[in-house]
Amino acid sequence: MPMRSFLRAFALFFAMTTLVRSAPADFNVVWTGASRDSLDSMPLSGARGAGANVWVQDGSLWLYLGHNGAYDEHGRLLKLGCIRLTPPGGGLDNATVRQELDLARGRILVSGVNAEGKKLSAALWFSGENLLVESPDRLSGVWEIHYATWRDEPREKLKLDMWQTHKVPADKIEARPDSIVWFHRNADYDPLLPLRAKRQGLAASEAFDTTSRRVFGGSFAALGGLSFVGTDTVKWQDWPGGRRWTYRTAPRTPLTLVVALRAAENLAPAAWPG
Repeated sequence: MPMRSFLRAFALFFAMTTLVRSAPADFNVVWTGASRDSLDSMPLSGARGAGANVWVQDGSLWLYLGHNGAYDEHGRLLKLGCIRLTPPGGGLDNATVRQELDLARGRILVSGVNAEGKKLSAALWFSGENLLVESPDRLSGVWEIHYATWRDEPREKLKLDMWQTHKVPADKIEARPDSIVWFHRNADYDPLLPLRAKRQGLAASEAFDTTSRRVFGGSFAALGGLSFVGTDTVKWQDWPGGRRWTYRTAPRTPLTLVVALRAAENLAPAAWPG
């Protein structure tokens, strides 16, 4: 190949490579100002079905936790709960909030100014099924971290679909001094399922129920430790009611929160690090 043609081919290759690397930034989603509620949230995906919806509301960073293996006894895909993180200094001024979905690096960046006029930034990203929330800022005061769920107790007559009401059992929630673990376990295999399959002309071996003995949930802990404050009732978003567990970081400590999300059949609770 003549040198000139080679140089042209190399220049074209370099230009295309640079374009591919820089193009995702042109499509990043950037919001200025806080969200109204969870309907104004950004999606963040991890591995093996783990994910979260992320938004800023009322000065706090909110996370709806999810997993595509979190099917309950009725075959409904449930959220794993909600986490609310309130930064030091009374939370963020809604008007100063900036939230960006960084497509190239698979993360969400949040920044703003708190009530004391101090700047704060945070990055959220997944490592496998583990969600990390990192803020390098050493602000006076502490981060307040709340976990909440409406499955804190058995609930009946819930309108979970168009035609039926359901009873939903409570999750198992263990509040530890410096971390929390929660999970939901579905009932065992329905013994009547093979009979129902037979009535439909199916073999018993074809009567497989993927929701049977399915376990899903999560846990969180923080680098530098957390302190358990207590629990109380709460009504977040449009929930009919629920309960939250509150933790605090040490003062003037950069935040590194790890939220482990899991879902599988016959999964042992020990699968959640805590």
